[in-house]
Amino acid sequence: GLDSTVLAALSAEALPESEQVELVNVAFESQAPDRLTALCSYADLVRRFGPKRFRLILVDVEEAEVCANEAAICRLLGPKATHLDFNVATALWFAARGLGTLCSPSFCESTWWRQLEA
Repeated sequence: GLDSTVLAALSAEALPESEQVELVNVAFESQAPDRLTALCSYADLVRRFGPKRFRLILVDVEEAEVCANEAAICRLLGPKATHLDFNVATALWFAARGLGTLCSPSFCESTWWRQLEA
């Protein structure tokens, strides 16, 4: 979201230009609104700071993967965790693995993206 985009931009401004900022987006559905937000933010960051400044890793998580890791995630949360705590922890759990698809900055030039932005 907006908070993450602002933090990414501040990181790019604070770090030496030779340092890449790595962004990770976790989606639990193929059409997740957060994925579109991440792509929009990434496109804006690439326009502002250049294509070599950021790496966006897109992590897709199936429901079966969440179920397979649910007990481990819950153990980390403790007994008073809420449903929201679990949702946030689950996204962090899968983001921390860093397993996903590297999004090329050239996606901004693709026809489907230009049509979406129009």
